[in-house]
Amino acid sequence: MTNFKSLMYFMKSHAKTAVFYRRVGFKPYPAIKNRPFQYKVFTSILCLFLLQYTAYAQNDLEYNYLKITTQSIEREGILRYMNFHDHNSVLAPNAPYHEHYYRDPLTNSVETYNLTTLSAQWYLNSRTLAYLYVPYHSNERQIENSLNDVVKKSGIGDVVMGGKYYLYNSALYRQESSFKQYLLFGVGIKLPSGSYKDFDDQTSEIEPTFQPGSGTMDFLLTGDYQLQYHHLVLQAAANYHINRKNEYTYRFGNQMGLSIEAMYEWALNSAIGMVPNVALQYIDSQSNELNGKILDGNPIASRPLGTGGQVLWGSVGMAVKVNRTQLQFDYFLPLSENFIGEQLPHNYRWEMGLRWDFGKGNKLETSHEAGASIR
Repeated sequence: MTNFKSLMYFMKSHAKTAVFYRRVGFKPYPAIKNRPFQYKVFTSILCLFLLQYTAYAQNDLEYNYLKITTQSIEREGILRYMNFHDHNSVLAPNAPYHEHYYRDPLTNSVETYNLTTLSAQWYLNSRTLAYLYVPYHSNERQIENSLNDVVKKSGIGDVVMGGKYYLYNSALYRQESSFKQYLLFGVGIKLPSGSYKDFDDQTSEIEPTFQPGSGTMDFLLTGDYQLQYHHLVLQAAANYHINRKNEYTYRFGNQMGLSIEAMYEWALNSAIGMVPNVALQYIDSQSNELNGKILDGNPIASRPLGTGGQVLWGSVGMAVKVNRTQLQFDYFLPLSENFIGEQLPHNYRWEMGLRWDFGKGNKLETSHEAGASIR
């Protein structure tokens, strides 16, 4: 508010001076309409900058954080998966990559996809923020046969970095209001930092969905909306992943995620708060591709196993915050699944996170990524 008062004092002083000069017959500067276009642009930008700087000082949503999150998804059913051959060899250097399907209706398997993510978010100014995700994957398949075989793959995944911009933020204009809302739009890029070419030495095959990385530089669009009235908070989020094919012609299908969440901020005292929440998350994934062929589980095309489809998750959770440290846990169950082709159904999913706020602000936040995927 100090900057705003200074600006108003500056404008009033110049107005009084101009009136005095007109009365005594002086013309200290020509009329603004006679000024060159560059002058008008410069003064307009200066006024906007001063007003924006004033708004920055009122933004109570401005904060930075560092967070570590662990999530796990379990799928179970008859043993089935797909590999493809590496034909980049002396014997067949120009042969196309082709898939091999494995399916045993008499053997049960349990697949667990674990993902630990170190993430950071920091504000460049009150309207613009940058974020960074560094994932670590640990995937496992337990085969319930006489040998109780276990297949494991782990490693650092594909790093995601990007930024978000506040299209609207009511806190910039009404800091103390009991009714608040904001709307953000974001873009991101996924870098091919994870391993994606760990072929089996004996079979020269690889299972692409079990690898930590995809081998591609992909793109991400996001949108976030929040509405808060006193202690009740409603959040909606959306994202869209645009995926590309890697050097082995394998391409993960584009994915859309939507979520809506309701939470209630319950302050036990000035330092401790609790936030129970319920949420719905919807994921719609296109089928993956190899050599330009869609892996849609079409048995006529000799593709018995599919990829992609829709999943609706329901979740309940709780966040606890002590000063600037927040602990969160959420448990998810699949409410509806509509897979493309034959795939393992989901059993459950859970997430747990620990976050440290630093910088300005200490707002309690519990929202997840919309339709968060294990990849």
